Amino acid sequence: MAAIRIQSAAGSDAFASGFSSTDVISVTSGNIIVVACWSETNVVDDCNITDTLGTTFTRVISKGSPTTLTDIELWFGVLGASDASYVVTNTPTSGANSGLIIEEWSGQSASPQDTSQANAPTKASTSFTSGSFTTTQAYEVLFCASIFDTNLPFGSLTAGSGWSNLTTVSNIPGFQMGLESQIVGTAGAYFGSMTCSQSKFYECAAMGLKFIPPPYRVQATIMG
Repeated sequence: MAAIRIQSAAGSDAFASGFSSTDVISVTSGNIIVVACWSETNVVDDCNITDTLGTTFTRVISKGSPTTLTDIELWFGVLGASDASYVVTNTPTSGANSGLIIEEWSGQSASPQDTSQANAPTKASTSFTSGSFTTTQAYEVLFCASIFDTNLPFGSLTAGSGWSNLTTVSNIPGFQMGLESQIVGTAGAYFGSMTCSQSKFYECAAMGLKFIPPPYRVQATIMG
């Protein structure tokens, strides 16, 4: 088995409705849902993640920022059933505006949570980074989320070096968040990174989740 990224979905709220929900997608039992989310408050653990299946989600990391005045978080949950009309919702405790991006993956380990790191610097930059974190398993999928204020001058995100599958969501006027990933084959030190087209205050969070490595193939040569 190997890690397979199946799809992503996103949603946001800029009208003080008290929650944000993803587009409707079809998901498969046993797969893992990775969630990146934010709320417009610098209070940690403000986001609350639920879905249409009643999945138990685990908050891996939360980081508040006094400069962006946001809380960015990373979560995951393993699906106990399939659902052709699947939706994930972020309902902040504060009732603040919010948003989220989800990804469905297959091939995760029985206990996927490993390590994480987050950064909320007080200096604007075009290079967003989570700071370094160290994985403990040779085969993992790393996830990185970043958020910044899209007020003038506007900006846009691109994936960091070695990262791919960048999905973004915005609430306008307000914030833009991106979620990206990469598969790594060795345990060691890594850091999340994204690039913004404008120098901005930002938050960046990253985590590693354990997946089942693909089988190794041994090729035999018969001499005769």
